[in-house]
Amino acid sequence: MPEVYGIVCSSYQREEVFEKVEQVFARGGFLPFLHQRGRKVLLKPNLLSSQVPERAVTTHPVVVEAVIRLLHEAGFLVEVGDSPAIEDMMAVMKKIGLDEILRRYGVKPANFKDTVIVENPKGKLVKRFEVVRAFVDNDMVISLPKLKTHTQMFYTGAIKNLFGLVQGLQKSRFHLQFPERERFAQMIVDLYEMVNPVMSLMDGIVAMEGEGPQGGDPRQVGLLLASTDTLALDVVAAELIGYRVDQVPILKHAVDERGTEYRGNITLHGVSYEEVKPQDFVLVKEVSDIGFIKDRFPWLFAFARNLLVPKPVFLHEKCIRCGRCLQICSAHALSWKKTQKSQRVSIDYRRCIRCFCCHEICPVEAIDLRRRFW
Repeated sequence: MPEVYGIVCSSYQREEVFEKVEQVFARGGFLPFLHQRGRKVLLKPNLLSSQVPERAVTTHPVVVEAVIRLLHEAGFLVEVGDSPAIEDMMAVMKKIGLDEILRRYGVKPANFKDTVIVENPKGKLVKRFEVVRAFVDNDMVISLPKLKTHTQMFYTGAIKNLFGLVQGLQKSRFHLQFPERERFAQMIVDLYEMVNPVMSLMDGIVAMEGEGPQGGDPRQVGLLLASTDTLALDVVAAELIGYRVDQVPILKHAVDERGTEYRGNITLHGVSYEEVKPQDFVLVKEVSDIGFIKDRFPWLFAFARNLLVPKPVFLHEKCIRCGRCLQICSAHALSWKKTQKSQRVSIDYRRCIRCFCCHEICPVEAIDLRRRFW
């Protein structure tokens, strides 16, 4: 029976977070469970970019610290890491104060620079993944996601967080290989099944609503969720903010692989849905995937994509010319265009695959998503 444990946590005050994380670990019996799996633990927080913790872009460092402290006292050897798409991992850690926390506990940053090939024979789409070395250097992975919306996948949580085990710009290559949302979701599920995280703990104290995972707005939810069943945790979290499982492609594919009775067997302990469900949480508007049109009616695909799928539109007055969007665009749809005064980003919509990576990575929210019919 998939079980999820929730606990109300109203702030990021260290004493409160430490107490609540310890309580949820005790209620779930997680420490004895982890001791059976080994001693070396890789903690995988969401370190998307170097934004201050108050922006709710990353897993809050106090939540990461609470888990480090608990595992450290229990005798585990802990490493912490993530692979931001553009930025250096240590730069993000320094920005949010996580580097100081690691030094305080004698925890080393995980090796996310070297990569290894891991076979994935059970994968439906991807039979092998190139992932960071830290994955094979440790006995187990614990996902520490942030509760956020996501412009491409609608919701991002504990399963999507594992995409950070793919190194840096290699992530954008998967967007190019699987531009259709449903196939990209299946790829993420293949990765999740291969990684098989031993448990997950979600930072939902302050979540992100709207145009996440970076351009949305912080939203107080006041909740921590934990489970040894990462999919169950994501199902509970997504439904709490207002999604159905079938609206979130990653969850739909993963739940379908578990069978028809899986969702009905999930039990939430410690809190009730009515108690913690935020009202009027701003979701990403659901847009149908049109990949099937490309397969069956390729001549109609471009028209349908322009009609149904939003396009990235650059707000040049806000752009700081950092060039991150050009770095991450695997479709090579972006380039610099000289103007009389300086230069600006130009986009070739014929090449654009609507992965929204540029929108996701922009540090100043200078890219909007709009429907435009040309």
